[in-house]
Parts: sequence; C-alpha cells; structure tokens
Amino acid sequence: MTKIVALSTPPQPPSSLAEHGAKLWRSILKQYRIEDAGGLAILEQACIARDRSTSYAATIKRDGAMIRGKPHALLRHEREERLAEVRLLQRLGLNLEALHPSVGRPAGKTTRIEISEGAVALFLEMEALRQSCCCEPVDPKRYWLHEPCAHCVARRKVHIDLHNELGLRPWFMILGLWAPGKPLWKALQAAAKELRLVP
Repeated sequence: MTKIVALSTPPQPPSSLAEHGAKLWRSILKQYRIEDAGGLAILEQACIARDRSTSYAATIKRDGAMIRGKPHALLRHEREERLAEVRLLQRLGLNLEALHPSVGRPAGKTTRIEISEGAVALFLEMEALRQSCCCEPVDPKRYWLHEPCAHCVARRKVHIDLHNELGLRPWFMILGLWAPGKPLWKALQAAAKELRLVP
C-alpha cells in the first residue's frame, strides 16, 4: 500500500512529463510525499494521462467538438485519459485526507467551492444539455460501443469548462458526482435559485 504523508520538499517532475503533467506532479507533491517507487510510478502515469488529455482537449478546441456532424474522434480518447488520471489518483488515495506525521486524529476537511455567476451559467447550460440527451440506451454488456449524442458531447465540453471555472481537483471530473441530487449539483442549483435564474 502506498504511504502518503504531509510533504516537506517535493522531488522534481520526471523528464517524461510535459507542462501540464509536471504542474500536476508539483501540485500533488507540494501537499504529499509519496515514498515508494510504485506510488511514484502511479503518480507519473497519472501526470502523463493529464498531458495527453490536455493535448487532446486543445486539438478538440481548435477543430471543434463536432466534425461534419459527428463527434470529434479525440473526444473518446480525452475522456479515457481523464478517467485514467482520476483512477490512478484514487489508487494513490489522493481523494482522501492525507496522513499526518503527528499523533491524533486530523480535523475534518471539507472542500470549499466559490460559485461564481459564470459557474452558474455553465451549470444551467450543462443541465439543459443533460435534459436534451437523445442517446440510445446503453447496453451494459457492450457499454464501450455506446456513441454519445451531440448533446452529450457538448455537455462534456461545458462540464470541463465548469470544472475549471470552479477550480476543482481532478477527481471531481467524474460526471456521476454532478448527477441530480448529488452535493455538487445541489450547491449549484441552490446558487442558481439564489441568483433567481431558476424557479
């Protein structure tokens, strides 16, 4: 099991990482020290996934999410790399409270999110796209063959913009965390009501 403790001095990113992966490496190792070779290898793979997904996202932004009426070929690869990053970070336990070298139970930690009007507008756009979904039902035995509809493709792009607007950690990219009734959804819905943008 990977041991994670509060960090003193972070090691430099490996040469295999580009700008965004190196930034993620520094960010994580600024808060944690991963001492074993296996843990560092997992972190490196997560950072490589960040580099790839960012590269794919830049290409999609340049070309557009839809090409000749079909979703961009890199959308699926971008999603796979983001999911790989999240899974690898979860495997390291970085979605949990860090262990501290001192005695005693650490104080409870909550994620504080500042919700801007821009974030609320993106949330409402994402919700409208979710409600407009016209995807065929997903066959659980062949889920990898599922092709998202144009609304879901557009929703994914807005979801990434909203995630960045809120400044959330990578593991908040999982769409299931944004489903109706979940804490993030409730917080954004409450903000929309407060701004009187929804009844």
